[in-house]
Amino acid sequence: MHIIEQKSNKLVKEYNTNNPFLLCSYKNILCLEQPLHEDINGFAVFYDDVWVITINKDLSKSAKDFTCAHELGHILLHKEYSNIYLNTKSHINRTDKDKDADIFSALLLIPKITNITVNYNNINDLACNLNVPLNFLKLRLTFDGYTEFSKL
Repeated sequence: MHIIEQKSNKLVKEYNTNNPFLLCSYKNILCLEQPLHEDINGFAVFYDDVWVITINKDLSKSAKDFTCAHELGHILLHKEYSNIYLNTKSHINRTDKDKDADIFSALLLIPKITNITVNYNNINDLACNLNVPLNFLKLRLTFDGYTEFSKL
């Protein structure tokens, strides 16, 4: 099992939830919603011995969940590397750490997908039915072995 999947599964099992806001509360991570520039989804910062996640208040519920999970992923996976992470709508110059945090959020928030036929024509429908961003669904599908989505 991949280390990111292990961390996600352990967290869900330990706290019996995949809600990133509840998980942050249980881990003593403060979550705030604030008005941010439209290109910024959120950020995490370590300040005065406390991790604080700030999320753009104008995001949809689903986008807030994924942003919170993404920042939680940074905190749990990368806290020894930095004390601030910025999550923007731009995918330019994204680091491997950003990709790890995206995988963490996809694994945390999207159930494992098995025994279904997924193709290029219905992936948008599946994302809508699950109420998840398409790029995160593609990550989850790729992680679950649907390799045809790894290059989309």
